[in-house]
Amino acid sequence: MNERQLEDALRDWPLDEPPTGFTQSVMDRIGPRQASVPAARSVAPKFRLTWMDYALGLFLGLFPALAFAASAFLPKTFFLYLEYLWLLLRSPAYEPVLLALLGAAAMLFIVFLVSLRYAFPRQLMAIYE
Repeated sequence: MNERQLEDALRDWPLDEPPTGFTQSVMDRIGPRQASVPAARSVAPKFRLTWMDYALGLFLGLFPALAFAASAFLPKTFFLYLEYLWLLLRSPAYEPVLLALLGAAAMLFIVFLVSLRYAFPRQLMAIYE
């Protein structure tokens, strides 16, 4: 049965009285809300800044200054050592290690994103209500 047949069947289905377990007040609440609230307004997102927004803004705003201070005040041998480590990691012997680390980081990131959904279910769903 496709969607069109289902829609035709539902449209032609005779209306019946609600079951005896339903009260008239419940049916009254359902009826006017559907007619008076447009769908576009019921999905309006709520916007609020949190402390994390301010912290990320502060960090990203200060990052160029920190990079400049690091390049100005750290000894040149430190940067040579970092370049040496980078060249070691780029060698073919370390490719499996890097791939495993990237895979583990991706998995941890996915687990983190999924855990946010279960840690704050009401806050995330309130956006769409």
